[in-house]
Amino acid sequence: MSRTILIVDDEPSVCQLLKDRLTLEGFECKTCSSAEEALQVVHGTDFDVIISDLNLPAMSGLELLEAIRKKCPQTAFLMVTGVDDVRVGIDAMKGGADDYLVKPLQLAAVVASVERARERKQMEIELENYRQNLEQMVEQRTKQLQSAMKRIERTYDETLEALGAALDLRDTETEGHSRRVSRCCLEIAKAMGWTTEQQKQIARGSYLHDIGKIGIPDAILLKPGETHGRGNGGDANSRPRRL
Repeated sequence: MSRTILIVDDEPSVCQLLKDRLTLEGFECKTCSSAEEALQVVHGTDFDVIISDLNLPAMSGLELLEAIRKKCPQTAFLMVTGVDDVRVGIDAMKGGADDYLVKPLQLAAVVASVERARERKQMEIELENYRQNLEQMVEQRTKQLQSAMKRIERTYDETLEALGAALDLRDTETEGHSRRVSRCCLEIAKAMGWTTEQQKQIARGSYLHDIGKIGIPDAILLKPGETHGRGNGGDANSRPRRL
């Protein structure tokens, strides 16, 4: 983070006192006498910390705090008040202030408060950057996973087609039977109003309903047998007709 500080107070002596001490601590300081002037300055410069008096002419320190939170959410804000009242500090903290200081100011306490606020803001920035990077990483990994699942699905379908082709090679008389059964099952599933995913699964399952034929020896698989319609004139040596 930078080490720039904007001091806002309508008392020139307070501005000068804070500027002198914080400059000794290595900060680059700029001063303003009103909230309106501060908003103009902030518009063109990014400040690390803003130290503002609560009681300012026209626009109060709390109103300035609200405006700064909208324009520069990553800028640390310290509220200065002459009222030693915890409720004032609570209101300021609820409004988004990182800390509050009570007049008369203890310069050592001011420096310590500035450093704490800077560290807190730095941690918030790092956390936000980590969150954004994490979201991008999750999105990237999700896309990779989806792509991998699509590749697996394509490979699975290609494997089914290869197995179906192997079945056809084993039994040429029923070539194309598995594809025809699969198409019939798919049309039935559509007519029953099944979802696209359900139709996909039934088509795959039906495609392999004869998968066991791969393990059957040719002597059994290709052995001539009776037809179901032998009594109606079928050939006793012919094999049953398949779909």
